[in-house]
Amino acid sequence: MTRCSLSDVESYAEISQNIRECYNENETDGVLEFGVSSSIIADSKLDIEKTLIPAILDASRGNNGVAASIMNALIGSSCILTNRYNTIQNQNFEDPLSQQDCVKVDDKNLSCMSNRILLLIEGLKNNGDVVPDIVTYSLAHQFLSLDPDCSDMADQVLEEAVRKSKKVAGGKRRKLLAQARRQKVSTFIEAEENLKEILGGDFRVLLETDGFAVVNKPSGVPCFHKKMTTAGKIKRGAGKRKKGKVNKKDEQLQSSDISLEDALVSCNVKLSTLNPEALGLVHRLDRGTSGCMVLAKSNEMHTSLVSEFFLRRTKKKYLALVQESRSSSVSKEGHVLIEIPVNGRPAKSEYRLLERYQFMADNDDEREAFASLLEFEIFTGRKHQIRIHAAEALKSPVWGDSLYNADFGNGEIAKHGSDSNRIFLHACHLLIPKLGIDVESPIPEWWQPKLRALRSNSVDDSEVE
Repeated sequence: MTRCSLSDVESYAEISQNIRECYNENETDGVLEFGVSSSIIADSKLDIEKTLIPAILDASRGNNGVAASIMNALIGSSCILTNRYNTIQNQNFEDPLSQQDCVKVDDKNLSCMSNRILLLIEGLKNNGDVVPDIVTYSLAHQFLSLDPDCSDMADQVLEEAVRKSKKVAGGKRRKLLAQARRQKVSTFIEAEENLKEILGGDFRVLLETDGFAVVNKPSGVPCFHKKMTTAGKIKRGAGKRKKGKVNKKDEQLQSSDISLEDALVSCNVKLSTLNPEALGLVHRLDRGTSGCMVLAKSNEMHTSLVSEFFLRRTKKKYLALVQESRSSSVSKEGHVLIEIPVNGRPAKSEYRLLERYQFMADNDDEREAFASLLEFEIFTGRKHQIRIHAAEALKSPVWGDSLYNADFGNGEIAKHGSDSNRIFLHACHLLIPKLGIDVESPIPEWWQPKLRALRSNSVDDSEVE
């Protein structure tokens, strides 16, 4: 697709056309790429109020959500253009956007760009009722923090984000914060044993620093509840063993609908307050999915983590046990790319086959059925992305996934057992080089009986290279 350079632009209409085409083609990722290649925020000749803001509002066609996404992508492009932000610890991490042939921003231009970013946010809010969200505040805070002369403005942006979060969260947030003030603050590691008793033995702390913690979320545990419920409430004394007595509360806690946030709050670990939906939450895993999750302990770190996820400067790998159908298209050769929209939005995943198994189907002719252990890497973060790509692109739904498997309850899955709250999908690796995160989580213990049973009748249980 041909893009016009800013030197050729005569009106906001041309910029609007470029932005609209980029968004229609690849949503915020497309606008992010355009912002980097055109250095649009860095171009001081382009008037923010008279040109860029009208262009964004025109490109969004009156949809404030789209306008907010475009704004976030353009602010994010400014971070990528800044050499000071682009120092990545892991040199093996590929960041194609930061390697583009574009105008790089030096320290002398930071203050000018900081003012332009703030003008963009305020202008869209005042002229188009475009409300900044947690991504807006995070990206703006990250950029402003790069300039020593803008430290006060960075603090003001963060304070505004916290105020908005408290207002949106309402009564739930006030109750949680009041509860936290009455207890001694713990680290994740100090609270690990109590958290295991509440959430199950698969919970573990994989990495902890002053700013964040990476944990293994067990399958069947929701990340948070939008409303405080009786089912998710943890009673005083839960998770503590009494000497000389068998602790029966473990089973009771497991059966109640306790979220990860519920458990963390009950143990009073330090969590950021920036996310209005859940304390400390930066990203999500489905209830049935287990594996690596990073949680922010400070609001400053929260903005950094949100920015890294938004800018696609993270790597996330998953293990998925899938059940093949007669029309399955699981490839045995190398890494295979899947680019099929998820809920109408662009989505990109890559997988490779690790192991393949056979078992006897539950029918009269004793037909052989097959399952595969796949490793997925996702490049976009759509809801249920791997589950949909496995079911629709590969015709091989994730084992135990009743939502995307019509045979659940009466076919091979029923024969071999499944818990509808637990599916065979595990976030096994999380890499965020800028923050020094490179964490792996082993396959959950509850997978092992299933894998042993499948391997005992496997067509080829050796690892596929």
